[in-house]
Amino acid sequence: MTSDPITTISVHASTRKLLESVKAAGESYDDLLQDLLESQYPKEFLDGLRRRIQNSPRYRAEKVFEEAGV
Repeated sequence: MTSDPITTISVHASTRKLLESVKAAGESYDDLLQDLLESQYPKEFLDGLRRRIQNSPRYRAEKVFEEAGV
């Protein structure tokens, strides 16, 4: 099993402050972002996107939206 490496994402300071304000104590930013994604998109869509990314890291979300008719 391969590990999922930690990365950095550049965001504006104001965006980080917003994220920090809704993040629960002890919750990671990764958990928060996963929760936000799961609340925005249907599970089936995210599962399909994860499969495509696993098979092809360069697969773009725009293509998934197009295929899903979103």
